Amino acid sequence: MHNRCLAIGCFCPHCIGLSELLPDQALGQYITFACSFAMANWQHIINGLPTRHLAEMGESFLHRYDRKFLVRPGNFDLVVQAIPIDYQVMHNGVSHISQYVTQYFDTPDYKLYHALHRGKLPRYKVRKRLYRDTLTAFLEVKVKSTKGDTQKHRMKTAAYDLDLLSGDELRWVGTYALDKQNYVPTLRTEFSRLALCGPLMSERWTFDMDMVSTQLSTGQRAGYGDLVIAEQKTLLGQNGSPLKAAIGPFLIPIKGFGKYGTGMARTFPGLKSGLIADRLRYIDKLIVQ
Repeated sequence: MHNRCLAIGCFCPHCIGLSELLPDQALGQYITFACSFAMANWQHIINGLPTRHLAEMGESFLHRYDRKFLVRPGNFDLVVQAIPIDYQVMHNGVSHISQYVTQYFDTPDYKLYHALHRGKLPRYKVRKRLYRDTLTAFLEVKVKSTKGDTQKHRMKTAAYDLDLLSGDELRWVGTYALDKQNYVPTLRTEFSRLALCGPLMSERWTFDMDMVSTQLSTGQRAGYGDLVIAEQKTLLGQNGSPLKAAIGPFLIPIKGFGKYGTGMARTFPGLKSGLIADRLRYIDKLIVQ
């Protein structure tokens, strides 16, 4: 007699009553695919949480404070199980899990990267981001100020033209980042994202997984295995987070982590890693756990 796996929303044979109908061999094959998947898969829990459409967020989190954390491989199920019931899952109109492609730009001598690894403020990131599920794309400039807050500026761009910056786009970038620079594409990062919205929309959490970075000059790739990058985004003046209190035991604070700086250092060994060298070694240890 087999036990039900009891996963929320599970469609394995035990939970939908097929265990009495399938022959043992077929049941075993089905269980290997479905039941073990359901028991370990956090998406079944996510499907039971309330949702909010991403469009409802508007531009409210373009000016915020960011705090980044890592979730060890194997611990993300525990994070999802601890989500308070008053948090909502962000939905893009297609899925709870959004697929992202981010194309980063830098100067030919990597001025933006070197500012990152030196810890210099203010510092900038220039990127194009494609939301694969909806085929929409934005050109973005992120500015980290000397006060520690983040300001994101963005404009809509063509979803099929991530590798180029037009003359108008270069002029737009120059109003927020380093002006009169010849920005070139340097790194492409792809990942899947789960996003949550807190009560009263005062905070937002993102959990990025399945991340792969590709160095465009060499084609060298670096994956992150089952490591999850969590980020808490809070509006200015907001304090306290029920979600952080609930999932805190599973979070590893990591100051200064960024997809661009880390991705460049892991795919381009010739670049100086400076202040992030110890962080890179730590991340590599987590990935192989």
